Amino acid sequence: RNGKIATLQGGGMPLGLSENDRVRHLNVKLADGDYLILASDGLSVLNENLKPVLAGSQHENVRIFAQKILQQLSEITESGAGDDITVMVCKFQKTPE
Repeated sequence: RNGKIATLQGGGMPLGLSENDRVRHLNVKLADGDYLILASDGLSVLNENLKPVLAGSQHENVRIFAQKILQQLSEITESGAGDDITVMVCKFQKTPE
């Protein structure tokens, strides 16, 4: 929001490995125009390198935004990621009343 990036830390085992998975809940207030980027641990290598992509993509279509994230990952890892990668970009928009 307003050009700032907040990182939410998950952690734990991947979801879906067990019927008895326990999930930690996070409550976050999102405002109109905020993005939420959900990513697998394979994307963790980006960390600081992702900030310019995030800052420069604030008004992008979510599909293009996700593609830019994956392109950045490809550029900083010589032979691509050694891990599988999942990224989902969500943009929150206020619904008209």
